[in-house]
Amino acid sequence: LPAISARLWTRNIEQMIYASIGISILSSVLGLLFSFHNALPSGAAIVLTGGGIYMASVLLGRNGGVLTRLIPT
Repeated sequence: LPAISARLWTRNIEQMIYASIGISILSSVLGLLFSFHNALPSGAAIVLTGGGIYMASVLLGRNGGVLTRLIPT
C-alpha cells in the first residue's frame, strides 16, 4: 500500500522511495496508536491505516488522484 500511495503523489523514482518510506512509518505509528487506544490487533490497525492513506491518495494525489482530474488547474 505505501508504494502504490507514493506512486499517486510523485513520478520520480527517488522521491517515490522516500514517500513510500514516509507513508510506511506514518501508517505504522498511527496504526499502533489506534490499536493501543481501541484495544485492537496491531497488525490489522496498521493495514487499515495504510488503506486509509491509500484512499486519501486516490482522492487527493497529484498524479492520478480523482479530485485532481476533476478540478482543472
